[in-house]
Amino acid sequence: MKKVGGAYEGTLLDRPDVGRLSILRFGTWDPSEFPVEDLVKAGLAITEIGLRSPKMQILGGTIIVDLENITLRHVATLTPTVAYQIVALMGAANPTTAKALHIINYSWILNTFFYLFKQFIHRDAMRKIFFHGYDLKSLQKHIDLECLPERYGGVCGGKTPT
Repeated sequence: MKKVGGAYEGTLLDRPDVGRLSILRFGTWDPSEFPVEDLVKAGLAITEIGLRSPKMQILGGTIIVDLENITLRHVATLTPTVAYQIVALMGAANPTTAKALHIINYSWILNTFFYLFKQFIHRDAMRKIFFHGYDLKSLQKHIDLECLPERYGGVCGGKTPT
């Protein structure tokens, strides 16, 4: 878990409208330090720990994937197997309710490689995925400012452990 550093920022407030809000910042991961598979394994461990909480089982969760600082080095690690594992980790193979997945701070790189992920995502799940680019106002329309950290224009400063 120490290896992945800030890639899995943690979770913020649990609320019925959002569930458990988790923030993933994959641009903080250095692909030369450890393989993408370790990132996926850490995500699975964090998810399993969260699922032990009855509150999480009931409320479900919302995920913000912040792709700021993603480079071609990051994208080059995405094989179809890894893409499938990431999509499964984000809800397709989880026994909890995924309320929404918000993807922010991305460039043309995401548009190029989204097709790799899209083939693994069920149509019903696609309705819960929102692409905001660099438009934080768009994100704020979906998630209350009280739930968002200051970096995303919110007022939530407190973090709770995962």
